[in-house]
Amino acid sequence: MTEFKEFLRELSEQCMKEYQRIADTGGHKEDVSDSAEAISEVDERMTEVIMDAFRARPEKFSFESEELKKKSENLVVSGDYTVVFDEIDGTGNMKNERGPFGPVIGIAEGDDPVFDDVVAAIFYDLKNDSLYEAYSGVGAYRDGEEIGVAETIPEEDIAVRGLVDQAMLGKKPEIAESMWRYHCKDLGSMAFNIALVASDRADFLVTGGHGYVKENNTAEEIGPLYLLVKEAGGEIVDWEGEDIGGTEIGMDRNKSHDVVVAPNQRFAERLADEIKNDISR
Repeated sequence: MTEFKEFLRELSEQCMKEYQRIADTGGHKEDVSDSAEAISEVDERMTEVIMDAFRARPEKFSFESEELKKKSENLVVSGDYTVVFDEIDGTGNMKNERGPFGPVIGIAEGDDPVFDDVVAAIFYDLKNDSLYEAYSGVGAYRDGEEIGVAETIPEEDIAVRGLVDQAMLGKKPEIAESMWRYHCKDLGSMAFNIALVASDRADFLVTGGHGYVKENNTAEEIGPLYLLVKEAGGEIVDWEGEDIGGTEIGMDRNKSHDVVVAPNQRFAERLADEIKNDISR
């Protein structure tokens, strides 16, 4: 689905310009909401930039995002496509001026999409000025160069390049033992972690348990970037080892997803089995 390629690339450039404009005045460190659900100035402006760009197109779009969800304003209508997005993934990295962060945008067919319905997706790492993109049936790319997952997994656990969601381990400590066997780390951006697996710079990512934490927010990254991983030749399965392609993204219903991102089905199922064993002890 390359009809969105140039549009998404132009939109990513708009997002960078807006971020730079706000960062020049130090606004990227400030929240504009006094509520418990903090919303940064960058988040607020990105919402406007992204939605305005899509509304200028001839197709009809629904919108679901993290910040809209905080405001109870997810705009779900009967349309041609649903835009699932996170204005800024890695907000902590952005505010502390360290590590990757940036917008995640996915375009899915219909108004109640499953993961397999995503036809185009991007993650723009503003920190490193690096664009990850995927188009259904076409491929996955980083800065215009095709990417792919690791072809083999090291036999020694210590050599495996693992990533894990730190917030998950805080709420699901029973999983920690198996995950730390792989010397996992968390780079502070779910989207960047997923992109690392898709581009053969990490061997897996495990995230989940978000039903137990306040934010309960995995859909806005996993929804779009499921396509990035699949187009790169990888797999995303739930903790039962089943591919999530036919699962509703369900962001408008606060649906959380416990998943393993890996280069192949066999390794993904192995990690899922380890998680199940840890939880059942």
